[in-house]
Amino acid sequence: MTQAILHSLPVESRFIPSCLENIIDKKIQDVALNKLERLIHWICSWIYCPYQTLYQAKMARVHTFSDGAAKLFDATTQGIVKIDFEWDTDFIAINHKKVLFNPKHNMEVRFSRKADTDFVVVRDDAKRRAGWFEVSEQEISRPGNAKPMAKTWVVDTNQIIPFGKQSAYLAKNCE
Repeated sequence: MTQAILHSLPVESRFIPSCLENIIDKKIQDVALNKLERLIHWICSWIYCPYQTLYQAKMARVHTFSDGAAKLFDATTQGIVKIDFEWDTDFIAINHKKVLFNPKHNMEVRFSRKADTDFVVVRDDAKRRAGWFEVSEQEISRPGNAKPMAKTWVVDTNQIIPFGKQSAYLAKNCE
């Protein structure tokens, strides 16, 4: 699943053939490369500038939550999604504004392996107008839930709500 997400990141180069992009995607996903792929990656990262540029651009779109295991994939066309930290919790930020997943400010939605999160993907919402984003969380499979469904929220960045001394976006649950 994450291999398909890495292919869907809107970062591309017409100078990179798909076989080299597959090596980049495997490297970012921490999939073991065979000896030939390792050699090609090593050579291309030293002498082929478009390969190195694409690798760095894709790596910049992958963020890791504070547990070091659960990942956030920024699949937006503008590349504006990050993980920010506040006290002991981390949160998803779009354009440097916090995304709230619950209208009650004191209830935090956490993303980590302790909260059963495998990865989170943020992408542009094609069904709505500009400024709408879709946030999907995929949980890890567990004995009680072998094939978990993804949870999805939509975020309207055209609508800002006050949040303490700052402002934030409110994510609405998609069902």
